[in-house]
Amino acid sequence: MKNVASTGHGQREAALIELATAVASTPCDVRRIQKAAHELKNVGGIELCVEAAAVCGSFEAITKLVDATGRRAGSSRQQKVMQTAMTVMKHRTAILLAGVSVAAAILARRKLM
Repeated sequence: MKNVASTGHGQREAALIELATAVASTPCDVRRIQKAAHELKNVGGIELCVEAAAVCGSFEAITKLVDATGRRAGSSRQQKVMQTAMTVMKHRTAILLAGVSVAAAILARRKLM
């Protein structure tokens, strides 16, 4: 059986996962992020690196926005919204990986057309 990571697609996927994991890790490890971004650029090109950075930046912005609200939910509807936001924050690594995967799929589709 062929190792998926040995193929170009598998290498790009592994590089995307490493970048997403590095960006989502706490505490922030700038060297790990730089290394992951460099590897992604090597295996997927600058375009993939830029798309992945855009997705990471979007999720980071959403997280900061939610953190900045600092409001306590008053109504049951507001509580549900806040619980949803907290669930998203709790699982942000998985969500980030999904977003990066979507970006990779879009790029792969563009290259196939």
